[in-house]
Amino acid sequence: MVLRDGPDGGGKISSVFLNLMPHADVDNRLYVLEGIITIVFALCCVWLVPKNFETAYFLNEEEKQIMRQRAARTQAYSDSAGSGHYGKSDVKEAAKDVKSWVHGCIQIAVVTILYGFGTFLPIIIRNGFHYSVREVCHGQIVPHLIRY
Repeated sequence: MVLRDGPDGGGKISSVFLNLMPHADVDNRLYVLEGIITIVFALCCVWLVPKNFETAYFLNEEEKQIMRQRAARTQAYSDSAGSGHYGKSDVKEAAKDVKSWVHGCIQIAVVTILYGFGTFLPIIIRNGFHYSVREVCHGQIVPHLIRY
């Protein structure tokens, strides 16, 4: 309610949107709003993000030359044949390398912790510590900021 009376006008915009669908649940309205914002952003990206560095309007010719050199180096070191595509021999070589297996295990461990934390933190706070839903939502802000 404080946002609706705020001087920035953001609360007024959200209250107008919430009044567009008076019979819908508040969560459904917010999902629709998030969906609209996502679709608009995606459409903007289609036209604003260049397809490669050669067509990037924000790079000058010197920066494009540096990118060409980097692309050539990456191409040369990307696989055993230098073609830019990995073959069966490259996959077999990686499967025999201990570093690939260690990296895979570390990646799975890190991702499991991050997704588990993000998924189950609200449940732990709500059920384990008996907080209200509002307190749970506010209590997640700091841990998620730290995580990112």
